[in-house]
Amino acid sequence: MSSFRAASLVSVTELTGLVDRLVKQREESESHRAQLAMRLSASSGRDEKTQGLLAQTEISIRDVKIMIRELEGEKTKLVAAREAARLAKDADRRRRAPAPATKAGTKLGKYVVPAWIAGRTPALLEASKDGKALQTIDLAKRDVFVLGRQPELCHVTLEHASVSRQHVVIIHGSPPGKAEGWYLVDLGSAHGTGISLKPGEKMSRLKPDDPQPLAVGATFRIGKSSRVYAVKEDARRAKRKRDDAAPAGAPADPKRAKPA
Repeated sequence: MSSFRAASLVSVTELTGLVDRLVKQREESESHRAQLAMRLSASSGRDEKTQGLLAQTEISIRDVKIMIRELEGEKTKLVAAREAARLAKDADRRRRAPAPATKAGTKLGKYVVPAWIAGRTPALLEASKDGKALQTIDLAKRDVFVLGRQPELCHVTLEHASVSRQHVVIIHGSPPGKAEGWYLVDLGSAHGTGISLKPGEKMSRLKPDDPQPLAVGATFRIGKSSRVYAVKEDARRAKRKRDDAAPAGAPADPKRAKPA
């Protein structure tokens, strides 16, 4: 059976062909068995040679049936494994795919998405503790993120006791009088949110419902948690965006352009 099992790992089609050939072999053996039984009956059971052939045929039929049963089991396992792999791949593709645009007025728990929500800029949000990176969030996957302690109401969950159920929102758009980009909004949290708009700048407490820009280099801290969130450039997507914007015929990366 080892040769059959090896074949089953190659192709379901090949495995099906093996089963079909074995079924045909079984049918031929059963037909031969019927002929031998008729011959033995005609000799009143005294033909020892026919008795031996009939016994061998019975054994052959039994062995073929066992092989068919085992191959069908291998086929079922292989089909199930391939289906599981396909479903996992589809789930991973859906997980990686960007979420559709969020409509203004959408209620996300107590937060109502404002009219100024728009677009999304490639950027990464890195969470770190004591200088060690713990998590990286791809901001381009959504245009609005709710961060807080209650999983049912948040896109990013934090378990620290000082974090409110819905603590802050990260949202992309252009608030009245401000440029388009990512913004951080405190949702009236009990323990507040500290923010530093530039690298090296001391954190200050964010006013509730007052959107503050989250440009590359900005950092913030939620409640009394020791985690620090930093906005970083998504270099891969930024390069792709520059390449797409390059004039026709121009090198995608000027640094790699060969001298004339």
